[in-house]
Amino acid sequence: MRTVKYWLALSACVLCVWCTGRADASVSADMPHICPLNGERFMAMVPQSASFVIIRLDFRQVGSAVSPWPMVTCPGNGFPLFEQTFSPEELVKLKAFAETAEYQTLRKDHPVYYLVARLQRLLNRPLDHIAASMVYASWQSEPDEQRARTYLAEALPLFQEFLERSPPADAKKAANLRFLTVELHRRLGRFEQAAALLQQHRDQIATVIPPAYMDLEALLIRQQKSAPAAPGMPDSKVP
Repeated sequence: MRTVKYWLALSACVLCVWCTGRADASVSADMPHICPLNGERFMAMVPQSASFVIIRLDFRQVGSAVSPWPMVTCPGNGFPLFEQTFSPEELVKLKAFAETAEYQTLRKDHPVYYLVARLQRLLNRPLDHIAASMVYASWQSEPDEQRARTYLAEALPLFQEFLERSPPADAKKAANLRFLTVELHRRLGRFEQAAALLQQHRDQIATVIPPAYMDLEALLIRQQKSAPAAPGMPDSKVP
């Protein structure tokens, strides 16, 4: 099983690619898995590395690889393997929840990363991890912009609460998260709030975020454009 790769954990890699333009080839392998809820054994393709050529303002990587990272799910009950192991107490909670009507509704009506976010809430995982899963759910929902923004609207206050309660000690992670909150305000059409946050935290953010991204973010806020964007993309929008 693979632990979910969150954008915070990927920030160092993202910065490296911004600086060097280097991207690894995409490689996948068929690997064995065991469902932690019922012991079901199955095989599923798992990416081993990712290839991408563009990084959007919201850190979505665009290229030959799928973004967000594909989530392996158990064939029978649809349980997503978002962590490698769970404690016995956590398994009791997860098994009970998987038998509820709410779980079936989440599985049926939402992308898998939104189900992951709900399971993370159940297990009291860190707020930034829950919010990241909701951002991933928004990516899975594109190009349905209204649906994608619904998930972003749930993610943003969690990121903000995380920053207020326990900001990352790592200055680079904190700066990336500050920039992401600016970007999510823009994506939600909250341009005044986005502009204010960008101005307030500009010095901190600029230590990590490349100038082309800072300039494009500021420009799109002034133009009051909320579509997904990245430097160098036609109309600053991902197809």
